[in-house]
Amino acid sequence: MTLNRMISLLTALVLLLCMGTAVAQEEEPISFDVTDYISSIADLDLSPYRGKVMALFFYTCNSDEAKATLPVWKRIHDDFDPQDVEIILVHAWENEGQKESDAIRERFQLDGMNIYEDQNCTLCHTLGLTSYPNVLLLDAQGSPCSGYSGQLSYQTIADALIALNVTQLHNASPAPAQ
Repeated sequence: MTLNRMISLLTALVLLLCMGTAVAQEEEPISFDVTDYISSIADLDLSPYRGKVMALFFYTCNSDEAKATLPVWKRIHDDFDPQDVEIILVHAWENEGQKESDAIRERFQLDGMNIYEDQNCTLCHTLGLTSYPNVLLLDAQGSPCSGYSGQLSYQTIADALIALNVTQLHNASPAPAQ
């Protein structure tokens, strides 16, 4: 037997042994708590919401799509149990300021909602967001479980939250008139 053939045979045996060991071990699901990571890159502290599903909605006042989705998020906020979910609106200040933020808050009646002002777009840029709107869903352990880009319907968001065991309140608001 040549040396090359012997090395090939030994390599194949080692690989088979490694694969057998990997198959025999039961792997745990990968989990990555991003709440600490987000707090390390921005001054957004998500730790008070651990144990809840978190829905982060990234928007800018310059995006018509994002503005059109704000009433949907207000309705989601009103329709789902705040003990189960925290809705966090992340306003990316893309050539904007406090004046635009206040106008949006008033126009869409967002008082009482959790709004994070990403003034330098630090969080948005670190996460690689280049267009708006975007959504990041974190499960109750703080692990990312879903992400969306673009305008979403109420039903799409509601279905995602219900799949994460978030309780929809019985007095869910009716759909706004078209």
